[in-house]
Amino acid sequence: MPAKQSNLSPWQAGRVRGLTRLFLVVLGLWLLGYAYLGRGFAYIGIPPFYADSVLLALTGLYLLLRPRWLGRAKDPSVLLLLLFMGWGAARTLPYVSIYGIDALRDSVIWSYGLIALLLGYLIWRIPLETRITQWYARWMVWLPLWAPVALLAYWLYGEVLPRFPWGPGDGVPVLNPKGGDVAVHLAGGLAYWLLVQPYWRAAGVQIRLFWLGWLASFAFVAFTGRAAFLTVAVVASVLAFHVNPARWVRVVALVTGFVLVMGLLDVEIDVGRGRTVSVNQLLTNVGSTFGEVEGFSGEGSKRWRLMWWNKIVDYTLFGPYFWTGKGFGINLADSDGFQVFSDSSLRSPHNGHLTVLARAGVPGFVLWVLFLTLLMGRLWLSYWRWRLRGEGFQAALRLWAFSYLLAGIVNGGFDVYLEGPQGGIWFWSIVGFGMGLLLKERNLASGESRRNTHPLPATGR
Repeated sequence: MPAKQSNLSPWQAGRVRGLTRLFLVVLGLWLLGYAYLGRGFAYIGIPPFYADSVLLALTGLYLLLRPRWLGRAKDPSVLLLLLFMGWGAARTLPYVSIYGIDALRDSVIWSYGLIALLLGYLIWRIPLETRITQWYARWMVWLPLWAPVALLAYWLYGEVLPRFPWGPGDGVPVLNPKGGDVAVHLAGGLAYWLLVQPYWRAAGVQIRLFWLGWLASFAFVAFTGRAAFLTVAVVASVLAFHVNPARWVRVVALVTGFVLVMGLLDVEIDVGRGRTVSVNQLLTNVGSTFGEVEGFSGEGSKRWRLMWWNKIVDYTLFGPYFWTGKGFGINLADSDGFQVFSDSSLRSPHNGHLTVLARAGVPGFVLWVLFLTLLMGRLWLSYWRWRLRGEGFQAALRLWAFSYLLAGIVNGGFDVYLEGPQGGIWFWSIVGFGMGLLLKERNLASGESRRNTHPLPATGR
């Protein structure tokens, strides 16, 4: 465990009070609510203002009252994020008078970036890394155990669960998890326990419970959803090259043995919607991801998405919306002719990156891609720099943030993930975490504000 620091200021010691403490407490509670309840937590509130409105208002208030965060704007990642958000605002404000609250709801794909700006600033200003890793280990370790129960309850009893009546359709159940969202947390949790956890005290039974839940959750989300399987698989493939081989072999053996046992016992759990938790379903999903599977019901939705995505590319890269996009506020499903619900509740094309292209045009999309590429590239290089210095814990933090972001980027390419609070707030919080780590390292390298960038003490296995 890190040694006690006795010569630091209250800011450096991580003793936070007032508005800073309020923001961190609210953010932590909100992240847990979105992770454990999914879309159900997103509808807590009084329409049209929900839980995320409270967090955004608190974030905006802090940034207005503490303008010192603007001093970080010279960092390239912060600067690109501000440019992306500025372009997003320019493509939102003209439509507020036309579409009202819909324009503001659609704009969260960029406006949640405020959370990243504030959290990144606070991590630069205060040594919060230890607290964040401890918070994650204390509360998120139970998510894999909870996820199968929540998914089964929603899939089998969603019609009788209590509902928020102001949601789309007949209302939104208070418990409304999504397989893709769970997959992002499974990938992030896998990275945490392989990279970060070894630098803390042995968790004993907690680790065993985590892996038991992780395998069960993996079966429920990766066996039933193509995007969920791909999200976990991509992150796991990256981790395979950066984790102690002995630890990785144990993980591979554990997962392989689990799948083999399910196959030998011919386990098959019907979860409705024409899908089952079974090895056959897993093989079908994998085949459909990389090709076509005749007779598989999921092929229809795949073709529907590809047709929509091609249309977005046509009217932006090669059409009249190259520079401007269609703006934030218009219902893309209605406008593009791909609406599937009678109440027009579908608004986005199941691809957050193409949502940016469709609404913000090519300039907004280019800024989005440049920002993600720069942030991920810097985290990757930072990981290697700390690793070569022999600072394993610091290196692990950066690869953990990289892995979590990669999971969100992959899942966001196949689902409405970045456009909603249950995915978007988590994604932008991880962005803020990564930006804060980079801000500290940049200042340490330049010698600027060293009193604000005190590194964590060395940690041991």
